[in-house]
Amino acid sequence: MLAIAAAVPNRALAQSDSGFEVAGGYGFLRDVDGDATFPRGWFASVAGDVAGPISLVGDFGGNYKSMGGLDVELSMSIHTLMGGPRFRPRSARIAPYVQMLFGVARTASTFELPDERLTSARNDFAMTPGGGVDVRLSDRAALRFGANLRLIRAETFTASGSEPFTYKEIQFIAGMVVR
Repeated sequence: MLAIAAAVPNRALAQSDSGFEVAGGYGFLRDVDGDATFPRGWFASVAGDVAGPISLVGDFGGNYKSMGGLDVELSMSIHTLMGGPRFRPRSARIAPYVQMLFGVARTASTFELPDERLTSARNDFAMTPGGGVDVRLSDRAALRFGANLRLIRAETFTASGSEPFTYKEIQFIAGMVVR
């Protein structure tokens, strides 16, 4: 570990870091259980340093899917509001990070029939272990690439009643970070 610390240039240790960041960009979602993709999506986050390489993160996102056939249109969306810790060691050019976020996922569906519109929405507990890498462009800007495993704890309804179920989703993100 000492050898790694000695190999990091002094300029990297002295780089300007405000302790606060804002990030946003594109998010692609794959629902593993439903075997479905949500090709349209976004993410936004804010983070503030707490101590050393540890930050507190607030993360927001939305993913969308639409499909239709005959006289039926189906639109689905998943929005999340999450927060938690992130560990990101300082680095000169490339800074990997890992995070564990907790919060709520709101899933909504709309069925549009010729004479009727049916909607359904629910809020469920979600947690998201994930990570990625920030590639520094300047002292204040970086590109962010990451992947998250989103676990949504919900109830599923069966003929014998309701049972707990955990939906598994994989999210890929790409965007910009401003510090």
